[in-house]
Amino acid sequence: MSGFFLALAMLAAQPAPTSAPTSSPVPSAAEDLAFTSWAIIEINGVAVAPANYAYSLDLGENGFLGYSRCNRFSGRFASAEGRLDLGLIGATENPCPPPHDRLDAQLRRVLSGAAGPVRVSLPDADTMLLTADIAIRLRRKPGGS
Repeated sequence: MSGFFLALAMLAAQPAPTSAPTSSPVPSAAEDLAFTSWAIIEINGVAVAPANYAYSLDLGENGFLGYSRCNRFSGRFASAEGRLDLGLIGATENPCPPPHDRLDAQLRRVLSGAAGPVRVSLPDADTMLLTADIAIRLRRKPGGS
């Protein structure tokens, strides 16, 4: 587990993205998203089992680590003037069995910006919605700040 936090700290130390692969309006609470951990519970209307956090998104100061059942994703995010910019830096390319192959591909599209501008909403303190041409519902992990 300490390797994970080291990687997250390294991403947080990286400067914010210079290009804006994905920009979207963000509620004023976006500044509070740094150093939070989220279980992905639904991708485009398909429930994913959050029990073991196989699908998750951890946000650092400027970076994120994402996990699907088969792959890991890392990138940068920045919020400024009510906007959120996401940029995928790297991802593993492991094959996934159905239906996880489709869920993995949809998560990759959102995190890379290929799904279009991502809108972020926080309907309550423990729920975050990321919506583009794909919708992702996340639930704050216990102890996820």
